[in-house]
Amino acid sequence: MRLLLLNRFGPDSEAPTGRLLGELADHLQARGHEVSLLTADPVYGGTRKGWLRWLQEFRAHGVLLWKSLLHPRVDAVLSLTSPVCLLLTADLAARRHHARSYHWAMDLYPDLAAALGQLPAAAARPLRTSMRRAYARATAVVALDGDMRDHLRAVYGREAAVIAPWPPSLPWPLPSAQAEGESTWLYSGNLGQAHEVGVLLHVQQLLEKEGVPATLVLQGAGAQWGGSQETARALGLTRVIWRPPVPDAELTASLLGAGVLIVTRKPETQGLLWPSKLALALLSGRPILWIGDTEGATAQALRAGGHGVFAPGQIEEIAAWLRLKFASSAILPDPQPVEPVRSAALRQWEELLAAKK
Repeated sequence: MRLLLLNRFGPDSEAPTGRLLGELADHLQARGHEVSLLTADPVYGGTRKGWLRWLQEFRAHGVLLWKSLLHPRVDAVLSLTSPVCLLLTADLAARRHHARSYHWAMDLYPDLAAALGQLPAAAARPLRTSMRRAYARATAVVALDGDMRDHLRAVYGREAAVIAPWPPSLPWPLPSAQAEGESTWLYSGNLGQAHEVGVLLHVQQLLEKEGVPATLVLQGAGAQWGGSQETARALGLTRVIWRPPVPDAELTASLLGAGVLIVTRKPETQGLLWPSKLALALLSGRPILWIGDTEGATAQALRAGGHGVFAPGQIEEIAAWLRLKFASSAILPDPQPVEPVRSAALRQWEELLAAKK
């Protein structure tokens, strides 16, 4: 099969979506497919705000559309979701090539932008109508979790398979090398608008008032980076540490050095995105503190796995759960390897493409 893969960023850009698409392209090529990967930007990061951000997105659509129209004939077009609503451009490319369209929804736009107040309802409506038509024409749509699958079904009338993104193939340190961090709870990843950060600081305030020797570590970057530091100062917090994003070689060690790993998703974004940090957290053997929606498919699976699942307003309940975890002397299990998860997801993609020939 001749496949054309579309995404704003490529494997060399350091973008998580670029890495995933690059690994999928390599796997499909190794299985005998002819794969071309088209991108619009060489470097990840530096996204602007407001109308400049949307100008960047529009420009990326133009670049990808132009490249795809000039590309030799293919059998299928596979798109991710960067730039936003990339399926619209991929749909045009697929029709130009008389090819099948496959879409891997990393996040759902315009729904996510509307939920976060970044896009007026008047602008979201026509985009949603256009996306509904493109979803209907797609050969297959892939969601990241059951919540996203349910949203696609309810809002767009589209059935979707579920293939979660696999984490980077990073080695876990040997158990003897794991740092002691029983009273450290760690948030590692994007401090963006779709995630709960303020609630973490208020829980930390309660722990410090109670004399619990817990340390909150915020590791990453994003829109809430500076504001979280201002809030911490206003709350008088003394045991909060901010770290920039760590290199891949240090990421797994930083995760194993914490007693609890934090994953958040604002309740209004349920079904619109899946926190990528959850992939490694689930393999780490560390207890996970989930703050966000509490009845969705992902939240229910975490609860069934013995992890903590709370709504953003449950400050006291979160603090009580953390106290118990920090006081526990239970031996944590060793982390699980990444490769089986990666291989299983790649096989799912291979089977999906084969089934739709």
